[in-house]
Amino acid sequence: MSAIDEATDAWEADCDSEGSAAGTDRRPWCKSCERPSRICLCNSLPPGAPLNTKTRVAVLIHPKEAKRALGTAPLLQLCLQNLVLRVGYSFPEPEEDPELHSRLVEGGYSCVLMCPGPGAVELLPDAQLGLTTMILVDGRWPQAKAMVS
Repeated sequence: MSAIDEATDAWEADCDSEGSAAGTDRRPWCKSCERPSRICLCNSLPPGAPLNTKTRVAVLIHPKEAKRALGTAPLLQLCLQNLVLRVGYSFPEPEEDPELHSRLVEGGYSCVLMCPGPGAVELLPDAQLGLTTMILVDGRWPQAKAMVS
C-alpha cells in the first residue's frame, strides 16, 4: 500500500457520514463522486449509471494522473460498466500483459486508439465499427505522447 493510499484510508476512517473529518473544520466530501461537496457531480451523472454500453472503453492512465485528487477515472467508473482502467507509463505489449490484451478483445471486440497524430483517421458518427474497444490515454500531452510512442 502506498503512502497516499495509507493517508486516504486514515482520513476516511476518521470521517463522518458526509465525508468531513470528525472534529475538524475540513470541507465536506462526497463519497460517491469523490469531489468536495460544494462541487459534487452526482446530479450530473447519467440516469441509471453506470451505463452498460456496447462500446468498451479502456483508459491507460499515467501514474501522475492517477494520483490527482480530481482525476477522470473515478467519474468514468461511476458512469460506465464496460470499462477497463490500467495505470502505467506506457501501453504494454501483449507478451508483457496478456491478461489486459485478452480483456480488450474479449467477446470479439476490435481496438481503436483514440489519439491525434499524423496517421490518425477521423472517426465519423455513422462509422460501422461493430464491437469496439476505444482506447484512451489519460495524462498531460507530454505524458500521453510518451505513453503511446
